[in-house]
Amino acid sequence: MQVSEESSDPSKQPASFHPRYVLMMVFIGFALNLFDRQIIGILLQPIKQEFHLSDTALGLLSGLAFALFYATLGIPIARLADLRSRRLIMTVSMALWSAMTALGGLAQNAVQLVLSRVGVGVGEAGFTPAAISLLADYYPKSKRILAMSVVNLGPVAGIMLGLMVGGWAAEALGWRGALLLAGAPGVVFALLFWCTVREPLRGRFDGATASSTHAGRAGAVVPAVPSPWRVPSYRWIVLGASFFSFGVFGASTWLPAMLERSYGVGPAAAGMMLGPLFGIAGAAGTLFGGWAAQVLARRDARWALWLPALAAMLCVPLVIAAFLSHVLYATVGLYAVAYGLSFIYMGPVFATVQTLVAPHGRATATAWMMFCVNLIGIGLGPQLVGVLSDLFNVAGTAEPLRYALAAVAVFFVVPAIAFIRSARTLVADAENTKLRMFDSGLV
Repeated sequence: MQVSEESSDPSKQPASFHPRYVLMMVFIGFALNLFDRQIIGILLQPIKQEFHLSDTALGLLSGLAFALFYATLGIPIARLADLRSRRLIMTVSMALWSAMTALGGLAQNAVQLVLSRVGVGVGEAGFTPAAISLLADYYPKSKRILAMSVVNLGPVAGIMLGLMVGGWAAEALGWRGALLLAGAPGVVFALLFWCTVREPLRGRFDGATASSTHAGRAGAVVPAVPSPWRVPSYRWIVLGASFFSFGVFGASTWLPAMLERSYGVGPAAAGMMLGPLFGIAGAAGTLFGGWAAQVLARRDARWALWLPALAAMLCVPLVIAAFLSHVLYATVGLYAVAYGLSFIYMGPVFATVQTLVAPHGRATATAWMMFCVNLIGIGLGPQLVGVLSDLFNVAGTAEPLRYALAAVAVFFVVPAIAFIRSARTLVADAENTKLRMFDSGLV
């Protein structure tokens, strides 16, 4: 029997196994999300050859076409998720992005392929804000950082699958077959998610009352939630996360193409090399970040931001060394270390945002962060690398893509500074959020 909203009666709250089940289901949803998003990177070179596209055009295809709609639509959908069923929004999102990924395999020209990526962006827009808000009502603050880190292993798994399955499928089935293969599982999983996941009591670990939890329904008063942009720590977190994403997606999207151009490594070989390596590095970074931040935050809450700042600073020399090296295994190995470090921030940052806003504003706050992360990171990161590669090529630079990727390293300085700055006001901002919830009657 489907459950639309959990009762405020404690006896009817989910059994202890259900939060873990939901964590697993959201993990799989994130994996499918990044699988469908990442697979385009391993397919860039065959798409370039078939449609005769420039690197700037490939940057549009792999980044901005997706990110512009993904980021923009995420905000109104997230506001809906703050008032209505997050479970329904997540289900529809998964079904839509999976179907649009598969339709990309039927594209007969570059315009049709771009439109399919726009559709993927529209579908994925509602998933992450609703998912993070949902999990915040399944896990209390004391367990939230680790839970957010565990669920963020989903993107790591999705990226690994995108590289490995995408590389194999590109050679075995062609790039169209690879997209068809990537899109099919998500439609089936969306149905399973709808039938088995419950909608939890909103704000159940924050002292929310049943009346405030059900606000937004017909005849109920919607609680006034202050804009997250009024919170100084939040603004700096968004800046840091955006430029961390810029560096990671800018480099990772183009790395398979760079390996083929500079080292002659084909899509299947690149996928089998990068997939497991990045999967291990990403998983290690995500789990270490969640565990270390949760342990250190017991002494000082600011470690949830100091740790990602340190990781960002270490990425700068590693990325430069990786792409200026002309040895294949040095390029891949050094970047894999930087890639692992780049995942340290995800669990701590997502969890911290949930403590800076009231329950009815969490999905919206996450959506605004994802708006900036995806527009700057996924949208502009790959686009800038493509533009720089074309500019270096016009200037006569040998291996222009290599030097365009090395230039990305400078952007990792921004999150280091932003996270340190955010930590200064973190404790005071979290306390102010509690006071505002009390004053507005949300608790």
